[in-house]
Parts: sequence; structure tokens; C-alpha cells
Amino acid sequence: MSAPVVLLGADRAEVRRLLDEGTRPLLVVEGDPARRAALAPHDGMTVVATPAAAWEVVSEWRGDLSGVRLLAAADPTRDPGLAATLQRALEDALRDAGMRQRTQSERYPVMARTTLANLRHLAGTAPAVVAGERPWAGRTVFLLAAGPSLDLALPHLGALAERGIVVVVNTAARAACATGARLDVLVALEALSDAVELAGVAEPFGEVVLDVTAGGALFGTGRPTRVFRQEGWMDEILGDVPVLTAGTSVAGAAAALARARGAARIVLLGQDLSYPEGRMYAQASGRGDWRAVPEGDTLLLGYPDALLARFEAGGVTRPARRVQRIGLPAWGAAGGTVDSTPDLVGVARWFARFAEKVREDGLPVELVNATGGGAHLAGWEDVALEEVLAGAWGLPTEAPTRVGRAAPPTFGAARRAAIVDEVATHLDTLDAAIDACLAGTGSFDAVRAALRRLPSVKLLEGAAILAASRTAPGEQIASVLAVVRRGAAVVRGALAGC
Repeated sequence: MSAPVVLLGADRAEVRRLLDEGTRPLLVVEGDPARRAALAPHDGMTVVATPAAAWEVVSEWRGDLSGVRLLAAADPTRDPGLAATLQRALEDALRDAGMRQRTQSERYPVMARTTLANLRHLAGTAPAVVAGERPWAGRTVFLLAAGPSLDLALPHLGALAERGIVVVVNTAARAACATGARLDVLVALEALSDAVELAGVAEPFGEVVLDVTAGGALFGTGRPTRVFRQEGWMDEILGDVPVLTAGTSVAGAAAALARARGAARIVLLGQDLSYPEGRMYAQASGRGDWRAVPEGDTLLLGYPDALLARFEAGGVTRPARRVQRIGLPAWGAAGGTVDSTPDLVGVARWFARFAEKVREDGLPVELVNATGGGAHLAGWEDVALEEVLAGAWGLPTEAPTRVGRAAPPTFGAARRAAIVDEVATHLDTLDAAIDACLAGTGSFDAVRAALRRLPSVKLLEGAAILAASRTAPGEQIASVLAVVRRGAAVVRGALAGC
């Protein structure tokens, strides 16, 4: 099987040649609708119309992406500049995909463990979104992230709450609660958030919306709780839990929630994605003393030792303290750039793609960045908070409403028991295949076959490929098997809590 290929232009002969060579995946970028329609569908082939759509596809690819090829079947004069635009989009997509692979390989164990442990909580929850329902239609959603500029918005939170729905991400929860304003939704994404502490401040929220990987304590707040999962996460056993495509950011999950519930306007606050005056978080968030210090072309991030220890205790690689320093266009009309990092650049790119998807889908959603500092986000209009407060954007002032419609439980005891039995059986088969491979009586293909029966196999495979890329060729099989066995052991340990 040859390396993945992105083909510029829908040339049927070239497509046939690549498919006959075993090229998988094959992505064809063709702007002409008639040429796209002329291509017969094939397994492993995707056809899109724009570089932006190509970015979305490639950024989700798994496996070894180092050999991805860009080929041109079209006459470059037919659409001048398209090849260069596509090349930039692919470079961005491959960078994002590589970052996602590293994140998955490092965090898969804790995510899998927490998801399985949370199965017992899901019976008392409802879906975060319901197909066909748009409970926030016509409403404005104020989305509070915990960037340094959030401090500018907090004194006005009560006034904003009178105009729309207030959605708060977990890192901004303490700061928002301290204002005494009405708060509608708390959104949390993963297990390493301050789950126990946050559970104690959830009372002011109308509802709690949680990813299935969120810390278990957040399921016991006593507030109405709704759940979602990210795209591709445990499709095999969580297929009826709704998907919110959030990238790697809890603010992304909140924006996706607002879009799915039909909001007419999404207003970002505290979404700096940079470090104004060296600050990493809002002062009121409890992390106001964390600093980012420029040192040449790097930034030294001041994560406290207690946080790093929590990552280590959770089985996750500690975040790097020294990272690449990257400039992003600054918010507002003043121009210039602000200091950011590869991870935050990835989040900024996700928000830009979110804006593109809103336009492509023809949704009448206004996207406003009222952060008042930090980075400019492509596709979002920079608007001063004072202008928002003055009502220049026609923000609705009707009485706030809650999302209170009852929905059936997502899981029951019998369903959980069946999932546990199924996963345990697959783990037994996988362990036996690994033992046989190490003993020389079985093949690595048998290990892969057993692995494919497990939930979210793509994540474990990505971890194994990453491990193999870091070792000498003669050690690769043993390294891959060790990674797979460790991941399987984590999953098996989690079953005991289900």
C-alpha cells in the first residue's frame, strides 16, 4: 500500500492509477461540480471542492503521515494560485494531525479509563444536543474562556446575562461564579480539569454539559447534566451519544454546542489564545500568577509544580514548559502580532475553520470576538465590549430561558454490563495475541486484528505508530506491543469501576 495522496484535479485516469497502486487514503480536490460528479465512488477515496475542506479531511487522518504526497492532475492555469493555497492548507493540516496524534498517544489511557468509569454516571444524563431541536434559536450566546482579557468582561457579566445565554468553560468557572451573575451552562471537556473543585461551584449554573471524558465528580453536582463526545471517540460503544466537534479546546466544545442549539450570535470573551503582558490566564481564574516569559524564539510557560504533578499522577505526559514562540495577528485594528504557541495556534485555526463551516452551511450565525485583546481569529469580527454593551449589535433582550426539556437516559445498567463484557472479551483475545507474537508462535497481524475489535482502535494504533517512529527498526515490534499492552491494561483496569 502506497503513502496517502492528495490529488489536485479530478482526472479519472490518474485516480484509477493511484487506486490500482493501493493508495489509501486518496483525497481529490476538484472545484468543478461536473468533474467531481464524474468520479465513481471508491473505498478510501474522498472528493472535496476546496483547500479548506481538504484541510478538514487531512487533519483527521491517522497513522504515519510523514509520506503524504501532493500530486497535480489539473492544468495549473485553470485555477491560478489553487496549488499554492492547497499546499499551505495541507501543511497546516499535517501539522495539526501530528499534534493530535501526540495528544492522543499521551492522553489516550486517562481518557479511556475515565470514559469507562463514567459509564455508571451516564444513565442519569441526557444528550447535550437533540436532532431537530434548536432551543437557542434567535438567542445570543456569550462564551466565557479564561484568557487574561476575561478580567475586562467580568464586571459586566450581569448586564450580558440579561441579553443572552452565558456559557462558561471549566477554567473560567470560578471567576464567573464570583460575580454573582446568572450563569446558564458550564462546559467541561476532560478528566484532568479540576473536577472535584468545580463540582463545588456548579450550583449557580442552569445545567452542566460534559464530555464523556470529563472528571467523574462533575457528574454529581446535582445540576441537570447533559453529555457529548468528540468525533471518533469510542464510536463502537457510545454511538448514541451526540458528537460535538471541539478540536482540542473546551472553548471549541462550547462554540459547537451553541451552533448545534441554533444560536443566532456567538460572542467570545476571554479567548486571547496568547499571553498579553506575559499573563497566561485571567487574574480572577485562580491562575493569574502564571506567566509566559519570552526567551528568544521560545516561551517559558510558568506551570506550577502542583499542576505538573497532577498530570504525572494521571498518567499523562507533563506539558512542556519551554515551547516555540509563534506570532499571531493581534485582535482589533491596531495591527501587529501577539505571542502564542503551537497548541494555541492550533486552537485559533480550529476557530477559523469553525467560521468557514458556518458560512459553507449557510447558517445565519454572527460570530463576534469581543475579547478585547489577544489574537485575531479569522472569520470572527473583532468588536469592542463597549460596543456590545451599548447594543449596537442588536442583542436580544428577551427574558432568559433554560433548556429544560426531559430526554431519555443515554445508558442503563444492562447496557453498561454488556459493554463491559464485550470489551473484556476483546482484551483477553488481544493479550493472547500479544503473548503469541512475543513467543514467536503468532503474528503481528493477529495482534492488529485483535486490536481492531477494541473501541477507538485508531487511537491505540496512533500511539503504537508514534512509539515505533521513536525506536530503532529492530526494536519496533517490541515497542509497539509494549505500547498496546499498556493501553490495554489501562482499559482493563477501568472495567473494574464500571
